[in-house]
Amino acid sequence: MNASVSSHDRNDIPPHVLDQAIAWLVTLQSGTADTAMRSACEAWRAADPIHERTWQALQAVEQEFRTVSPVFREHAFKTLETAQRHRGIDKRRRKALKLLGVCATGVAVSQFVAGQSPWRHWTAGLGADYVTATGERRAVDLADGTQLMLNTATAVDVKFAPDLRLIILRQGEIFISTGKDVSSSTGRRPFLVETAQGRFEAIGTRFLVRQEESQTRLRVEEGAVALPAKAAGSRVIAESGQEFVVGGAGPMPVTESRFDAIGWIDGALVAKQMRLEDFLAELSHYRDGWLRCDPGVADLRVSGVFQLDDTDHALDALTRSLPVRIERRTRYWVRVIQS
Repeated sequence: MNASVSSHDRNDIPPHVLDQAIAWLVTLQSGTADTAMRSACEAWRAADPIHERTWQALQAVEQEFRTVSPVFREHAFKTLETAQRHRGIDKRRRKALKLLGVCATGVAVSQFVAGQSPWRHWTAGLGADYVTATGERRAVDLADGTQLMLNTATAVDVKFAPDLRLIILRQGEIFISTGKDVSSSTGRRPFLVETAQGRFEAIGTRFLVRQEESQTRLRVEEGAVALPAKAAGSRVIAESGQEFVVGGAGPMPVTESRFDAIGWIDGALVAKQMRLEDFLAELSHYRDGWLRCDPGVADLRVSGVFQLDDTDHALDALTRSLPVRIERRTRYWVRVIQS
């Protein structure tokens, strides 16, 4: 199939689908893919029109870069390899990428990724002060006494100045217990978290900030946080126990949540009558590959505590409480269907 793919189509590709397409391309061109693996890739492409469109877009970019100079190919491959190290991709996949047509696919992937404005899965971590890979959680103690927890696939910068403490959340999710800043010679400095939606100012607090695709989610566990104001003089203060999302319409309170927003700190996804489709979307943040469910089971309700360090076990647990079974074509292609 040689369908033409415009740059507009490429920009519309969802981040998780691009991730899957790249994983398939790496696998198939590594020289180790067998017939079963190729059949699984074909099944993935046929499962959804967006999969095939993404595959064709990635193939088109690869062809465009088959003729670039060896020097540029090598530079682009090194850029991609750096991104992979930040993302925690295993040595097997890094080795496989080196086999992709004298790095042509590495170049193509690098260029294709750079053109995806919402897709920061690999590139957001480049040069960041602290980064976690998919499924990884990390605790960091900052110089002012602040405790910073990074959730899966998160990238942050820390900018401390004489008059300001600033955390820049590039992507992902963090939980912060602000320090007392006793060593500062200028007194306790303001503490701010910056996301794509603006700056949040902590007021002696413990709180969670999550960068979502078009909004920021905030939950305050202790103290208070001042939210970015949509207009002058209209700043909202989030108090302990409150949750807000901040998007184009400004801060909006969240009155009901179907999962424990900070359960991940203890390594758990705690669901409370959560739709199966939403549950899988949340679980997918902690594993590589494609994870979806059949529309016929999407509205089934999930409740329980699921350990994030073993997402396959969490999926298997669903079969013991719901009328579903797990269809695994590869470790990177998993679907929950009616039993």
